[in-house]
Amino acid sequence: NEQHSSCIFEELTSTLNFTIEQIFEKYPNAIMTDSTHIMCGHGGFLGDGFFFGYSWEIENGFVKQSNYIAQYTDEYYQQQEEIAKKEYGEGIDINGNGTMWNVVDKKGNACGMCMINGNYNIIVFGVQVGFIEIPGL
Repeated sequence: NEQHSSCIFEELTSTLNFTIEQIFEKYPNAIMTDSTHIMCGHGGFLGDGFFFGYSWEIENGFVKQSNYIAQYTDEYYQQQEEIAKKEYGEGIDINGNGTMWNVVDKKGNACGMCMINGNYNIIVFGVQVGFIEIPGL
């Protein structure tokens, strides 16, 4: 599905700058794993079997970063990376472990998107508030 990356990105950016309370309103099954992280998903945790879900990094009561995490085949990861490159350009290679883009959401807010594949079958999309600006992008 060519819209998959775009849908994930829109879902992630929709929660940027949410408060902790707003995350729990939108995702009632979410749990606070520690004072700076919230997770929502099903299945085993990463490396423990199938996992799909979202996580949020919290700073000063607000979301600093939103992540989408799922386990897929290496082939599916590569397909998603190609789709993302079509939508957002080549991006910046992260030492062969993924790709980073500086992108703009529908409201015109600049934010960063990372697609990281540390384990061959785990895909992580992350969107962060106040991403580092890279000249020329």
